[in-house]
Amino acid sequence: MKYKSIILIFSGATILFSACGNENTDENSKDNPSEINGNGENKSVEISSGNTVITGTMTNGNGATIKLYSYASQQPTVLDSAVVGADGSFSIAINQNGYDFLGLGETPQNAVLLLVTGNEQLSISGKRETWALEAVISGSDLSVTMSNYFKERQVFAQKVQSLKAQMQSLPQGDMKSMEEINTQGMILQEEFDAYKYKFIKDNINSPAVYAAFQDIYDLAKDIELLKQIESTMNKFMPNSVFAEATTQKYESALAMTQQESTPPPGGLAVGKEAPELNFPGVDGKNVSLKSLQGKLVLLDFWASWCGPCRKENPNVVKLYNEFKDKGFTIYSFSLDQDKNKWIQAIEADGLIWPNHASDLKGWNSIGGALYGINSIPQTYLIGADGKIVAVGLRGKDLDDKVKEILG
Repeated sequence: MKYKSIILIFSGATILFSACGNENTDENSKDNPSEINGNGENKSVEISSGNTVITGTMTNGNGATIKLYSYASQQPTVLDSAVVGADGSFSIAINQNGYDFLGLGETPQNAVLLLVTGNEQLSISGKRETWALEAVISGSDLSVTMSNYFKERQVFAQKVQSLKAQMQSLPQGDMKSMEEINTQGMILQEEFDAYKYKFIKDNINSPAVYAAFQDIYDLAKDIELLKQIESTMNKFMPNSVFAEATTQKYESALAMTQQESTPPPGGLAVGKEAPELNFPGVDGKNVSLKSLQGKLVLLDFWASWCGPCRKENPNVVKLYNEFKDKGFTIYSFSLDQDKNKWIQAIEADGLIWPNHASDLKGWNSIGGALYGINSIPQTYLIGADGKIVAVGLRGKDLDDKVKEILG
Protein backbone atom coordinates (compact mmCIF):
# COMPACT_ATOMS: atom_id res chain seq x y z
CA MET A 1 0.00 0.00 0.00
CA LYS A 2 1.26 3.47 -0.84
CA TYR A 3 1.11 6.49 1.45
CA LYS A 4 1.56 10.18 0.87
CA SER A 5 2.46 10.80 4.49
CA ILE A 6 2.81 8.78 7.66
CA ILE A 7 3.86 11.12 10.45
CA LEU A 8 1.96 14.35 9.87
CA ILE A 9 3.72 17.57 10.78
CA PHE A 10 1.13 19.83 12.36
CA SER A 11 1.56 23.59 12.38
CA GLY A 12 0.00 26.12 14.73
CA ALA A 13 -3.63 26.94 14.08
CA THR A 14 -3.04 30.51 13.01
CA ILE A 15 -0.70 29.44 10.22
CA LEU A 16 -3.83 28.44 8.33
CA PHE A 17 -4.83 32.08 8.13
CA SER A 18 -1.69 34.20 8.42
CA ALA A 19 1.23 34.89 6.12
CA CYS A 20 4.81 35.92 6.72
CA GLY A 21 5.55 39.60 6.49
CA ASN A 22 4.94 42.88 8.21
CA GLU A 23 1.61 43.68 9.79
CA ASN A 24 -0.48 46.20 7.89
CA THR A 25 -2.19 48.58 10.28
CA ASP A 26 -5.54 49.96 9.20
CA GLU A 27 -5.59 53.75 9.22
CA ASN A 28 -8.56 53.68 11.58
CA SER A 29 -6.86 51.35 14.09
CA LYS A 30 -6.53 52.55 17.65
CA ASP A 31 -2.92 52.45 18.80
CA ASN A 32 -3.80 52.79 22.48
CA PRO A 33 -7.47 52.65 23.30
CA SER A 34 -6.95 52.14 27.02
CA GLU A 35 -6.35 54.84 29.59
CA ILE A 36 -3.61 55.39 32.16
CA ASN A 37 -4.46 56.36 35.73
CA GLY A 38 -2.56 58.81 37.92
CA ASN A 39 -0.13 56.14 39.11
CA GLY A 40 0.87 55.26 35.59
CA GLU A 41 -1.05 51.99 35.68
CA ASN A 42 -3.43 50.73 33.02
CA LYS A 43 -7.01 51.08 34.11
CA SER A 44 -9.64 48.47 33.35
CA VAL A 45 -10.83 49.17 29.83
CA GLU A 46 -14.39 50.25 29.31
CA ILE A 47 -16.41 48.38 26.71
CA SER A 48 -16.26 50.25 23.41
CA SER A 49 -19.08 50.42 20.90
CA GLY A 50 -19.51 48.35 17.75
CA ASN A 51 -21.65 45.48 16.52
CA THR A 52 -18.97 42.86 17.33
CA VAL A 53 -17.67 43.29 20.87
CA ILE A 54 -14.83 41.21 22.29
CA THR A 55 -14.00 41.44 25.97
CA GLY A 56 -11.73 39.24 27.95
CA THR A 57 -8.93 38.62 30.38
CA MET A 58 -5.30 37.86 29.62
CA THR A 59 -3.56 36.56 32.74
CA ASN A 60 -0.03 38.01 33.09
CA GLY A 61 -0.86 40.38 30.24
CA ASN A 62 -0.68 43.73 32.08
CA GLY A 63 0.50 46.34 29.58
CA ALA A 64 0.48 44.02 26.57
CA THR A 65 -0.98 45.35 23.33
CA ILE A 66 -3.53 42.91 22.02
CA LYS A 67 -4.63 43.27 18.41
CA LEU A 68 -7.57 42.15 16.34
CA TYR A 69 -6.42 40.87 12.95
CA SER A 70 -8.25 40.28 9.73
CA TYR A 71 -6.95 37.54 7.41
CA ALA A 72 -9.01 38.69 4.46
CA SER A 73 -5.96 39.66 2.38
CA GLN A 74 -2.49 38.28 1.70
CA GLN A 75 -1.11 39.99 4.81
CA PRO A 76 -2.81 40.10 8.25
CA THR A 77 -4.39 43.50 8.80
CA VAL A 78 -4.87 45.12 12.21
CA LEU A 79 -8.50 46.16 12.64
CA ASP A 80 -8.20 47.44 16.21
CA SER A 81 -6.03 47.11 19.29
CA ALA A 82 -6.19 47.55 23.06
CA VAL A 83 -3.72 47.65 25.93
CA VAL A 84 -4.43 44.99 28.55
CA GLY A 85 -5.30 46.53 31.92
CA ALA A 86 -3.69 45.87 35.30
CA ASP A 87 -6.42 43.34 36.07
CA GLY A 88 -5.83 41.62 32.74
CA SER A 89 -8.98 42.94 31.12
CA PHE A 90 -9.36 44.29 27.60
CA SER A 91 -12.13 45.26 25.21
CA ILE A 92 -12.25 45.64 21.44
CA ALA A 93 -15.23 46.43 19.23
CA ILE A 94 -15.60 46.71 15.48
CA ASN A 95 -18.38 47.25 13.00
CA GLN A 96 -18.46 44.08 10.96
CA ASN A 97 -21.06 42.44 8.77
CA GLY A 98 -21.26 38.87 7.51
CA TYR A 99 -18.98 35.97 8.28
CA ASP A 100 -15.30 36.66 8.83
CA PHE A 101 -12.21 34.99 10.25
CA LEU A 102 -10.39 37.14 12.80
CA GLY A 103 -7.41 36.63 15.05
CA LEU A 104 -6.95 38.11 18.52
CA GLY A 105 -3.46 38.23 19.99
CA GLU A 106 -0.17 40.10 20.25
CA THR A 107 1.00 38.81 16.85
CA PRO A 108 -0.77 37.12 13.91
CA GLN A 109 1.10 33.90 14.65
CA ASN A 110 0.04 33.85 18.31
CA ALA A 111 -3.61 34.76 17.94
CA VAL A 112 -6.83 33.05 18.96
CA LEU A 113 -8.80 32.25 15.81
CA LEU A 114 -12.38 33.51 15.70
CA LEU A 115 -15.21 33.06 13.23
CA VAL A 116 -17.63 35.92 13.76
CA THR A 117 -20.96 36.77 12.17
CA GLY A 118 -21.59 40.31 13.42
CA ASN A 119 -23.76 41.46 16.33
CA GLU A 120 -21.95 39.13 18.73
CA GLN A 121 -20.51 39.67 22.18
CA LEU A 122 -17.55 37.36 22.71
CA SER A 123 -15.59 36.69 25.86
CA ILE A 124 -12.06 35.26 25.77
CA SER A 125 -9.83 34.38 28.69
CA GLY A 126 -6.45 32.73 28.95
CA LYS A 127 -2.81 32.99 29.95
CA ARG A 128 -0.51 35.19 27.94
CA GLU A 129 2.05 32.38 27.65
CA THR A 130 -0.39 29.90 26.07
CA TRP A 131 -2.88 32.34 24.60
CA ALA A 132 -3.29 30.99 21.07
CA LEU A 133 -3.84 27.36 21.96
CA GLU A 134 -5.45 27.37 25.39
CA ALA A 135 -7.62 30.50 25.62
CA VAL A 136 -11.28 29.78 26.36
CA ILE A 137 -13.94 31.36 24.10
CA SER A 138 -17.61 31.97 24.79
CA GLY A 139 -20.35 33.90 23.02
CA SER A 140 -19.58 32.54 19.53
CA ASP A 141 -20.58 28.96 18.74
CA LEU A 142 -18.62 28.93 15.48
CA SER A 143 -15.46 30.19 17.19
CA VAL A 144 -15.82 27.56 19.92
CA THR A 145 -16.23 24.84 17.28
CA MET A 146 -13.01 25.90 15.55
CA SER A 147 -11.17 26.25 18.85
CA ASN A 148 -12.08 22.70 19.84
CA TYR A 149 -10.72 21.41 16.55
CA PHE A 150 -7.45 23.30 16.90
CA LYS A 151 -6.96 22.06 20.46
CA GLU A 152 -7.48 18.44 19.43
CA ARG A 153 -5.15 19.03 16.51
CA GLN A 154 -2.48 20.32 18.86
CA VAL A 155 -2.71 17.19 21.01
CA PHE A 156 -1.92 15.10 17.93
CA ALA A 157 0.85 17.52 16.96
CA GLN A 158 2.54 17.13 20.33
CA LYS A 159 2.42 13.35 20.04
CA VAL A 160 3.93 13.57 16.57
CA GLN A 161 6.72 15.85 17.79
CA SER A 162 7.49 13.30 20.51
CA LEU A 163 7.79 10.54 17.89
CA LYS A 164 10.02 12.76 15.76
CA ALA A 165 12.32 13.34 18.73
CA GLN A 166 12.49 9.59 19.34
CA MET A 167 13.27 9.01 15.67
CA GLN A 168 16.08 11.55 15.67
CA SER A 169 17.66 10.02 18.77
CA LEU A 170 17.91 6.53 17.26
CA PRO A 171 21.35 5.11 16.47
CA GLN A 172 22.10 5.06 12.76
CA GLY A 173 20.83 1.88 11.13
CA ASP A 174 18.38 0.93 13.91
CA MET A 175 15.69 0.01 11.42
CA LYS A 176 13.67 -2.08 13.89
CA SER A 177 13.10 0.88 16.19
CA MET A 178 12.46 3.16 13.20
CA GLU A 179 9.80 0.76 11.94
CA GLU A 180 8.16 0.65 15.39
CA ILE A 181 8.05 4.46 15.56
CA ASN A 182 6.68 4.65 12.02
CA THR A 183 3.96 2.19 13.02
CA GLN A 184 3.04 4.41 15.96
CA GLY A 185 2.99 7.36 13.58
CA MET A 186 0.65 5.53 11.21
CA ILE A 187 -1.71 4.76 14.09
CA LEU A 188 -1.63 8.40 15.17
CA GLN A 189 -2.40 9.54 11.66
CA GLU A 190 -5.32 7.14 11.41
CA GLU A 191 -6.69 8.48 14.71
CA PHE A 192 -6.33 12.07 13.58
CA ASP A 193 -7.87 11.31 10.20
CA ALA A 194 -10.89 9.73 11.93
CA TYR A 195 -11.32 12.84 14.09
CA LYS A 196 -10.77 15.18 11.13
CA TYR A 197 -13.32 13.47 8.88
CA LYS A 198 -15.92 13.40 11.66
CA PHE A 199 -15.37 17.12 12.21
CA ILE A 200 -15.79 17.81 8.50
CA LYS A 201 -18.96 15.69 8.34
CA ASP A 202 -20.45 17.40 11.40
CA ASN A 203 -19.64 20.89 10.06
CA ILE A 204 -19.93 20.44 6.31
CA ASN A 205 -22.68 23.07 6.10
CA SER A 206 -20.85 25.59 8.28
CA PRO A 207 -17.93 27.90 7.45
CA ALA A 208 -16.25 26.45 10.56
CA VAL A 209 -15.37 23.48 8.33
CA TYR A 210 -12.52 25.63 7.01
CA ALA A 211 -10.61 24.82 10.21
CA ALA A 212 -10.03 21.31 8.84
CA PHE A 213 -9.85 22.25 5.17
CA GLN A 214 -6.08 22.62 5.03
CA ASP A 215 -5.62 19.25 6.73
CA ILE A 216 -6.90 17.56 3.57
CA TYR A 217 -3.84 16.18 1.79
CA ASP A 218 -5.10 13.37 -0.44
CA LEU A 219 -6.88 15.51 -3.01
CA ALA A 220 -7.96 12.69 -5.29
CA LYS A 221 -9.39 10.60 -2.44
CA ASP A 222 -11.23 13.53 -0.85
CA ILE A 223 -12.40 15.24 -4.01
CA GLU A 224 -16.10 14.97 -3.06
CA LEU A 225 -15.41 16.47 0.36
CA LEU A 226 -13.48 19.30 -1.26
CA LYS A 227 -16.41 19.92 -3.58
CA GLN A 228 -18.79 20.21 -0.61
CA ILE A 229 -16.41 22.46 1.33
CA GLU A 230 -15.98 24.70 -1.69
CA SER A 231 -19.76 24.98 -1.99
CA THR A 232 -20.10 25.84 1.70
CA MET A 233 -17.40 28.50 1.69
CA ASN A 234 -18.73 30.14 -1.46
CA LYS A 235 -22.19 30.19 0.10
CA PHE A 236 -21.17 31.80 3.39
CA MET A 237 -18.10 33.81 2.35
CA PRO A 238 -18.34 34.48 -1.40
CA ASN A 239 -15.49 36.38 -3.07
CA SER A 240 -13.28 35.89 0.00
CA VAL A 241 -9.70 34.57 -0.02
CA PHE A 242 -11.02 31.56 1.93
CA ALA A 243 -13.62 30.67 -0.69
CA GLU A 244 -10.98 31.19 -3.37
CA ALA A 245 -8.60 28.82 -1.57
CA THR A 246 -11.23 26.07 -1.49
CA THR A 247 -11.99 26.58 -5.18
CA GLN A 248 -8.31 26.35 -6.10
CA LYS A 249 -7.83 23.17 -4.08
CA TYR A 250 -10.93 21.57 -5.55
CA GLU A 251 -9.78 22.46 -9.08
CA SER A 252 -6.37 20.97 -8.30
CA ALA A 253 -8.09 17.77 -7.18
CA LEU A 254 -10.07 17.69 -10.42
CA ALA A 255 -6.89 18.15 -12.46
CA MET A 256 -5.15 15.42 -10.48
CA THR A 257 -8.05 13.02 -11.00
CA GLN A 258 -7.99 13.69 -14.72
CA GLN A 259 -4.24 13.16 -14.77
CA GLU A 260 -4.59 9.82 -12.98
CA SER A 261 -7.13 8.64 -15.57
CA THR A 262 -4.85 9.67 -18.44
CA PRO A 263 -1.59 7.90 -19.31
CA PRO A 264 1.46 9.92 -18.23
CA PRO A 265 3.37 11.96 -20.84
CA GLY A 266 4.92 9.70 -23.43
CA GLY A 267 3.01 6.66 -22.15
CA LEU A 268 5.49 5.67 -19.45
CA ALA A 269 5.08 1.96 -19.90
CA VAL A 270 7.58 -0.86 -20.29
CA GLY A 271 9.55 -0.43 -23.51
CA LYS A 272 9.18 3.37 -23.60
CA GLU A 273 12.15 5.71 -23.24
CA ALA A 274 12.49 7.15 -19.74
CA PRO A 275 12.16 10.96 -19.68
CA GLU A 276 15.22 12.90 -18.60
CA LEU A 277 15.47 14.14 -15.02
CA ASN A 278 18.11 16.79 -14.40
CA PHE A 279 17.62 18.36 -10.98
CA PRO A 280 19.75 19.66 -8.10
CA GLY A 281 21.52 17.17 -5.90
CA VAL A 282 22.39 17.56 -2.22
CA ASP A 283 25.33 19.81 -3.15
CA GLY A 284 23.20 22.02 -5.41
CA LYS A 285 24.69 20.68 -8.64
CA ASN A 286 22.30 19.07 -11.12
CA VAL A 287 22.22 15.29 -11.38
CA SER A 288 21.21 13.92 -14.77
CA LEU A 289 19.37 10.62 -15.17
CA LYS A 290 20.56 10.23 -18.78
CA SER A 291 24.17 10.50 -17.60
CA LEU A 292 23.68 7.02 -16.11
CA GLN A 293 22.74 5.46 -19.45
CA GLY A 294 24.71 2.29 -20.07
CA LYS A 295 23.80 0.93 -16.64
CA LEU A 296 20.69 -0.69 -15.25
CA VAL A 297 19.13 2.15 -13.24
CA LEU A 298 16.54 2.01 -10.49
CA LEU A 299 14.64 5.31 -10.52
CA ASP A 300 13.19 5.55 -7.02
CA PHE A 301 10.63 8.23 -6.05
CA TRP A 302 10.55 8.67 -2.28
CA ALA A 303 10.59 11.25 0.58
CA SER A 304 11.99 11.52 4.08
CA TRP A 305 8.46 11.71 5.55
CA CYS A 306 7.20 8.59 3.74
CA GLY A 307 7.19 5.68 6.20
CA PRO A 308 6.83 2.89 3.60
CA CYS A 309 9.66 4.47 1.59
CA ARG A 310 11.95 4.50 4.62
CA LYS A 311 10.93 0.96 5.49
CA GLU A 312 11.91 -0.20 1.99
CA ASN A 313 15.28 1.58 2.02
CA PRO A 314 17.25 -1.27 3.69
CA ASN A 315 16.20 -3.55 0.81
CA VAL A 316 17.29 -0.93 -1.72
CA VAL A 317 20.65 -0.48 0.03
CA LYS A 318 21.18 -4.25 0.04
CA LEU A 319 20.35 -4.42 -3.68
CA TYR A 320 22.76 -1.59 -4.47
CA ASN A 321 25.63 -3.18 -2.56
CA GLU A 322 25.03 -6.51 -4.24
CA PHE A 323 24.93 -5.26 -7.84
CA LYS A 324 26.77 -1.91 -7.90
CA ASP A 325 29.83 -3.59 -9.42
CA LYS A 326 27.75 -5.38 -12.08
CA GLY A 327 26.42 -2.36 -13.94
CA PHE A 328 23.64 -1.35 -11.55
CA THR A 329 23.00 2.03 -9.91
CA ILE A 330 20.17 4.06 -8.37
CA TYR A 331 18.73 7.51 -9.08
CA SER A 332 16.71 8.65 -6.06
CA PHE A 333 14.26 11.49 -6.61
CA SER A 334 12.80 12.98 -3.44
CA LEU A 335 9.42 14.67 -3.03
CA ASP A 336 10.70 16.50 0.04
CA GLN A 337 10.35 20.24 0.56
CA ASP A 338 12.81 20.59 3.43
CA LYS A 339 16.39 20.09 2.22
CA ASN A 340 17.79 19.41 5.67
CA LYS A 341 15.28 16.63 6.36
CA TRP A 342 15.98 15.15 2.93
CA ILE A 343 19.74 15.06 3.56
CA GLN A 344 19.29 13.74 7.10
CA ALA A 345 17.17 10.86 5.80
CA ILE A 346 19.78 10.00 3.16
CA GLU A 347 22.43 9.82 5.87
CA ALA A 348 20.26 8.03 8.42
CA ASP A 349 19.21 5.30 5.97
CA GLY A 350 22.69 4.84 4.50
CA LEU A 351 21.73 5.69 0.91
CA ILE A 352 25.34 5.78 -0.22
CA TRP A 353 24.88 6.10 -3.99
CA PRO A 354 25.68 9.56 -5.36
CA ASN A 355 22.62 10.09 -7.53
CA HIS A 356 20.17 11.97 -5.30
CA ALA A 357 18.02 14.77 -6.74
CA SER A 358 15.03 16.92 -5.85
CA ASP A 359 13.44 20.22 -6.80
CA LEU A 360 12.09 20.42 -3.21
CA LYS A 361 8.56 21.14 -4.40
CA GLY A 362 6.81 18.20 -2.75
CA TRP A 363 3.71 17.10 -4.65
CA ASN A 364 4.17 20.04 -7.01
CA SER A 365 7.46 18.57 -8.17
CA ILE A 366 8.20 18.90 -11.87
CA GLY A 367 10.17 15.66 -11.76
CA GLY A 368 7.25 13.82 -10.21
CA ALA A 369 4.87 15.26 -12.80
CA LEU A 370 7.08 14.02 -15.65
CA TYR A 371 6.51 10.49 -14.41
CA GLY A 372 2.87 10.95 -13.37
CA ILE A 373 3.70 10.37 -9.71
CA ASN A 374 0.66 10.65 -7.42
CA SER A 375 1.75 8.29 -4.63
CA ILE A 376 5.02 6.97 -3.26
CA PRO A 377 7.02 4.82 -3.07
CA GLN A 378 7.17 4.37 -6.84
CA THR A 379 9.94 2.88 -8.97
CA TYR A 380 10.99 2.62 -12.60
CA LEU A 381 13.66 0.15 -13.62
CA ILE A 382 15.50 1.56 -16.64
CA GLY A 383 17.66 -0.55 -18.91
CA ALA A 384 21.14 0.31 -20.23
CA ASP A 385 19.50 1.63 -23.42
CA GLY A 386 17.46 4.18 -21.45
CA LYS A 387 14.15 2.36 -21.91
CA ILE A 388 11.81 1.32 -19.09
CA VAL A 389 12.15 -2.32 -18.13
CA ALA A 390 9.67 -2.54 -15.23
CA VAL A 391 7.39 -0.27 -13.21
CA GLY A 392 6.38 -0.34 -9.54
CA LEU A 393 8.64 -3.15 -8.32
CA ARG A 394 9.70 -3.27 -4.66
CA GLY A 395 11.18 -5.84 -2.31
CA LYS A 396 11.63 -9.38 -3.62
CA ASP A 397 10.01 -8.60 -6.98
CA LEU A 398 12.59 -5.90 -7.63
CA ASP A 399 15.43 -8.11 -6.41
CA ASP A 400 14.35 -10.94 -8.70
CA LYS A 401 14.08 -8.66 -11.74
CA VAL A 402 17.56 -7.19 -11.22
CA LYS A 403 19.00 -10.68 -10.82
CA GLU A 404 17.20 -11.77 -13.97
CA ILE A 405 18.79 -8.95 -15.98
CA LEU A 406 22.28 -8.88 -14.45
CA GLY A 407 22.61 -12.54 -13.51
